[in-house]
Amino acid sequence: PAGEPRPLMLLVLGQSNAGNHGGEQVPLPLARPPSVTITDGNACWRVSDPLPGGTGRHQSIWSRLEHALAARGSQREVVLVLLAVESTSIDDWTRIGSPLSSQVDQTLRRLQGRTFDFVLWQQGESDARQGTSASEYIARWRVLEVRLRAAGVNAPVLAAMSTRCRNDSGVAVRQAIRNVAALQSGVHLGPDTDVLEGLLREDDCHFSPMGLDAAAALWAESITSRWP
Repeated sequence: PAGEPRPLMLLVLGQSNAGNHGGEQVPLPLARPPSVTITDGNACWRVSDPLPGGTGRHQSIWSRLEHALAARGSQREVVLVLLAVESTSIDDWTRIGSPLSSQVDQTLRRLQGRTFDFVLWQQGESDARQGTSASEYIARWRVLEVRLRAAGVNAPVLAAMSTRCRNDSGVAVRQAIRNVAALQSGVHLGPDTDVLEGLLREDDCHFSPMGLDAAAALWAESITSRWP
């Protein structure tokens, strides 16, 4: 309707912590669960967790994002396209012929002509556990960014520091993300969700319900700090 702020359009990409793997140790809430608008590039649906486009059958960051943004003064509806697949590496996202790489291409074709405000990237746990070097991660990330831009997705990318999942160190991947954000004008550091520890995690990997709230708040802070 006239006079209402336009929706905040987001393309969300990543692995399990970007999907529906949060709060796996508790039942899904039954009373007035949070919701968000999902689009496939054509139609839109107002849905609650688990969200279409992400693996997992439990809870997500993104159903909480609209509330977290409202707490920072936003009145914009959140509309997102989600592609989040558990246990995937940067190689899975970019290697020609991999199932996920093909899914990325299909998703980008569906989105032709869509304008996004931001691309949100929440991935890195698999590469931290596999010991992917900073140089390899950067090279693979650049392949993904080229594909995004070639498909007409020109929105700035917010890349989370998201490397923690029962691993000792994500130093190389964290450094890679810092370097990409420092050297490429269209990529910016998003939230550092690695700082969410203790009761904010389940099994030292996926977010608990409290952790999901905290992650949504960190994402809301990153998004509002970059609004034009």
